[in-house]
Amino acid sequence: MSTLFIMQARLQAFYELSKPRMVALFVAVGLAAYVIEEGGTFEGLLALAAVGVMASSGTNMITAYIDRETDALMERTRHRPVPSGRIAPWEALLSGAP
Repeated sequence: MSTLFIMQARLQAFYELSKPRMVALFVAVGLAAYVIEEGGTFEGLLALAAVGVMASSGTNMITAYIDRETDALMERTRHRPVPSGRIAPWEALLSGAP
């Protein structure tokens, strides 16, 4: 395999590990609440979006580390990045840590 292919596969696994659809939902709800409550300045929206993406993604990565053994046993979850071996457990933990 080429180095480029391996790198693309690992980046895809980390992207999947962050659960981008969940992150988008959490950030959208947070932004909507901010606009409703505070009126929402552009800088505030950007800051909240950035913090929301980092916090949600990090939480999902740490959760993947914690759930790795259970996920490996279940048919529905055994193909996730950590149980399938595409990402090492320590990589998921360190990627999610602040």
